[in-house]
Amino acid sequence: MRKVGGGPLARFVRGIMEAKGLKLEEVARIGDLDPSYVSLITSGKSRNPSASKIKGLAKGLGIDAHQVLDVAAGIKRGASGEWLEQPDSPDVGFVLELMQSVVANPGLMEIMEKATTLSPEKQSILVEVVRDFKARQTGRSGKSSRKG
Repeated sequence: MRKVGGGPLARFVRGIMEAKGLKLEEVARIGDLDPSYVSLITSGKSRNPSASKIKGLAKGLGIDAHQVLDVAAGIKRGASGEWLEQPDSPDVGFVLELMQSVVANPGLMEIMEKATTLSPEKQSILVEVVRDFKARQTGRSGKSSRKG
């Protein structure tokens, strides 16, 4: 399964590349960028690109440079370009990668299908159950197993 993470810019760029079927080398060539720099962006190791790098990245991805700039700067806009006042709304790249991970895993697909049929109240309960389960698993990971 692919890694989900690396910061909003990394997730955004990887999501666009995957959606358009672009290879790292293609993005670099079209955008007149060094492939190693594009790799740093997609891995989340370079999070503060210069204006010329943003323009090259946008050209390589075949999108408007303002989209890349907005993601790099943490600016959220709605579909019609209006400013959004929701700083916790997930970025598009993250959501795309998350959904691709779900689609690639039949068990997660089944969980999502069943969860979407629940009422909002029951969805909230399910989220708490999953959080509790994850906390218990994380708590056990560093401990030796006990007999009992």
